[in-house]
Amino acid sequence: MANVGWDRDRAAARAAGTPPHVLTNIAMRRPDLRADIAANPGATPELIRWMNGVSGPGKPQPQPQPTHTPTRPGYGPRPTHPGLAAAPYSPGQGAYPPRAGLAAAPYAPGPSPYPPRRKGKAGYWFAGCGCLVVVAFMGLFAFAGLGAILGLSDAATTPSPSVEAAPVDTGAADLADHIALYEQERTKIDELSTALEANPVKPLVALFDWMEDQDAKMTDPNLTAYSAELLADQMSTFRADLEQSITDAQTRRTNASASVSEGLIDAAGNGFIDVQYDAATACGTHENADQGYQTVGCVKGGSPLIVHLLPDAERTEWHAKMTTVHELAHVYQRADDVRYPDDDGGYQALLAQGLFQGSEEVMADCYALTYLNEWTLSDGVKETGYGYVCGDSERQAIRDWAAGMNAPVG
Repeated sequence: MANVGWDRDRAAARAAGTPPHVLTNIAMRRPDLRADIAANPGATPELIRWMNGVSGPGKPQPQPQPTHTPTRPGYGPRPTHPGLAAAPYSPGQGAYPPRAGLAAAPYAPGPSPYPPRRKGKAGYWFAGCGCLVVVAFMGLFAFAGLGAILGLSDAATTPSPSVEAAPVDTGAADLADHIALYEQERTKIDELSTALEANPVKPLVALFDWMEDQDAKMTDPNLTAYSAELLADQMSTFRADLEQSITDAQTRRTNASASVSEGLIDAAGNGFIDVQYDAATACGTHENADQGYQTVGCVKGGSPLIVHLLPDAERTEWHAKMTTVHELAHVYQRADDVRYPDDDGGYQALLAQGLFQGSEEVMADCYALTYLNEWTLSDGVKETGYGYVCGDSERQAIRDWAAGMNAPVG
């Protein structure tokens, strides 16, 4: 009955159903989870390429651009994939280097290899005139050439304005269109979320805390058309994922195996909680297996909406009920973690008061005992749980907590 430690970002990074935009957001904030994200089937090739291009330990870590695109010069073109921004544009990037020789010092006239010819005064005068004429023409050509060179140098060394310009914001019309699409998707999500009303796992399915963050970004007075487009696209993706989750739940709630455990799980989450009978491999070996102990179920932090169990055929009916409800308690605890991300409420407050011996596992046992109205952890054949049978006051605490979660209590 293992309950793996809970890290919300790590859970999302490992969960197969996490939307790509959520994986991108985690990759930007949590470099330590990029290996988990790369192994996630939902990670896009673009995101994996970006993570592979990040510098190694000890080197500066380039980050994707934030949601709001800077409007000052010095940034490259906007990324082509939503949520995956281009690397920051380095100062001077794109400028043409000065051509060799243009910046060299002026040439000095070298000594003549021949001695000067002796001439008379007239000869000097005519020669002088000729020299003046030649020098004048040479001066004109030199001036023109210098102008061309200077012009070429300026053109060659001055960055093109289009290179350093920020991504072009197409204007208020596009911004309004993206905001309208975002609001349309949010309205659709609100309509879809009615299928989750009074469902104890609603916080794990709808990710309302993430949507609140997105809503706050859309109200930024400096919101650009590009940022609005990105946010609208992410909301469209989430809406599609939510639709798929609802479709899957409708199919799942039929108790296809006709088993006791699946019936309990389908009723508990109305199909939004899945069950897989693979505890022997998914949950690992019990630390006291040499003494006859066996891990019969678990809920993993990376996929809290999946309960892993041994097949019912390998357990008595009583044992199947106790272990299944125990694992359901862990699912509700994970949903409560989303409701109180700072551990300042919900079941964490009960553990802090010393109830259930301060243990999530003992609390899960107490939930199962309360749900099934049992006062023992043994059916006379096998024992289950963690050895502590809770009393009336703790059972009342379970009922109050479950009522706040909309979780069933028998």
